[in-house]
Amino acid sequence: MQSFHGVDGSYEGTVGDSSTERLIMQELEMKNGLETMLAEQRVTAERYKANFSLLEAQHVQLRSETQQLKDDVAQKDNELQNCGKRFENQIMRLEGEKERLLLDIESLKSKILTPAKLENLRQSLLRDVELIYKQHLAQTEDEVEMYRKELNKLKFDHNFLKTEYENCQNEFCPKA
Repeated sequence: MQSFHGVDGSYEGTVGDSSTERLIMQELEMKNGLETMLAEQRVTAERYKANFSLLEAQHVQLRSETQQLKDDVAQKDNELQNCGKRFENQIMRLEGEKERLLLDIESLKSKILTPAKLENLRQSLLRDVELIYKQHLAQTEDEVEMYRKELNKLKFDHNFLKTEYENCQNEFCPKA
């Protein structure tokens, strides 16, 4: 008979014994079960390693993408700030131009003739023109009066000279 030691070395028996065979079979089944479990654990471990490698690669990729996105956000933020400054400058320039145009409008409004201003201007021009014509008329009337007096004086002198002439003719040349 052959003796058999167990896995832990505690059992000793003979091969021909049925209980011993059953124990050996159980130990073999258990050993096969452990080897199967070990093989499954190795497959699972390999799958975990593959998943870990994949996740690690994805993590590196995501970190890279995150950094790229942060850089893009920083660039866009910088562009936005520059654009905002440009717009603020343009707004300030346009507000200055608006103020200048409003002043120009107010200046032009003061120059625009309203109906009341137009009537005042018409009255003023009418007075000025009437004054000019009145002055001219007065001057003309003065000249007419002066020429009338001169004419009357000339008529008087003419009548006087005519009378003198007639008197002289009557004295020196009597009528026959």
